[in-house]
Amino acid sequence: MSESNNIHKQSVGELKQVFLRHLPERMTAIDDVWSSLTSDDWDSDKLFRLFQRIQDLAGASSRFGLVRVSETLYIDGGLSRHTPRH
Repeated sequence: MSESNNIHKQSVGELKQVFLRHLPERMTAIDDVWSSLTSDDWDSDKLFRLFQRIQDLAGASSRFGLVRVSETLYIDGGLSRHTPRH
């Protein structure tokens, strides 16, 4: 394997570790938006932000090989069928 491939794999591994470190914060942000939606008046902008955060997390999960997380967000979260229009 070439040195550039090793460097690339190492970089991806480091990025995955950063992603995993920040995952709880991202989940908290999603939970906060959901809580705001369910406790305040319904707001289409908040709903759009919620779907956007979930889609971003699902995409990033897939890129870092966390396929099961990504599939759960897309399938169980209904993202495969619903994309809000803003």
